[in-house]
Amino acid sequence: DQQIIVYNEYERLFHRTAIPFKVLTYKLDQFIDVVNTIFSRYTKYTFHYEQTDKGKLHFIVIDTLKNIFLEPERLSGFETIILQIAINQGIIHINDRNRTGFLMIDESFDCIDQTRFVEQLPHIIEVTRQYYQNMLLISHRDVSHTIIDNNINIVYNENQDYSYIDSPRDNTKL
Repeated sequence: DQQIIVYNEYERLFHRTAIPFKVLTYKLDQFIDVVNTIFSRYTKYTFHYEQTDKGKLHFIVIDTLKNIFLEPERLSGFETIILQIAINQGIIHINDRNRTGFLMIDESFDCIDQTRFVEQLPHIIEVTRQYYQNMLLISHRDVSHTIIDNNINIVYNENQDYSYIDSPRDNTKL
């Protein structure tokens, strides 16, 4: 019973005519503008939302060439990464408290298929450099030294069962 009461109150507050809905819509529109500034620049898509009368949000992607609506889950690995970066920037833009110049990406780039990885990674790095001062990219794939500033190799020593950071510049072990 308590869950039904809470849900009914949520529906009342976020109905299209209620003030919280109007405030939310204002912030969502700002969020969507920031997301699409980035997302549509590197893909053929735009990001949008639909909101039901009961206040439920549905995020959708529109193919701008074919005018087709898609679920965000249908995007390629590259498109998904660009969307994630764009959403991150959208959230930072509408939130006055959370600001950062650092982005850590743990193996997310590995979702790009191998044949397109080398071609698309420079574009992703370009996007992240526009919005973040520092980025830590963790990947099992080889990344070209022409698009990154520093490369840290972690080497596993099978004989002694430990890993170490191999510094390729001066061959010292850290």
